[in-house]
Amino acid sequence: MKLLTFEENIRNVILKRGMTYYREGRVDNVVEMPGNRFAGVVAGSEVYEVDCKVDSSGVILYSYCTCPYDLSSVCKHEVAFYLYLRNTLEVVKDSGEKDGAGMRRVLLDVPKSELVDLLMLLADEDDEILLEIHRFLER
Repeated sequence: MKLLTFEENIRNVILKRGMTYYREGRVDNVVEMPGNRFAGVVAGSEVYEVDCKVDSSGVILYSYCTCPYDLSSVCKHEVAFYLYLRNTLEVVKDSGEKDGAGMRRVLLDVPKSELVDLLMLLADEDDEILLEIHRFLER
């Protein structure tokens, strides 16, 4: 799973909770260890440790969280951690995949219903995005 597009693989409810945790600044004490391994803590109902390894092309090789969640392979704490890494790692910023053409290519492969879900999620979290959507629809 790529750090740049991991949302495609996460249930919406988990994605939304993880995004909220990230935006609230609940990711802390992130350290980089040898071999592109990262560890940190995410504060939820308790403080949980997250451990993750990302290769040089931005692929998440493994991830682990100490929380008890076991309904899928990724929890909300890992989502928050991935968002933190994606916004701070040079590997992702320099990969060239964040440019407009690369993002467009990725988005064209995402089902319309998932893009609508993402827009609704973002609009719920940010009034500016909601206004931009309204402006776009008024054209």
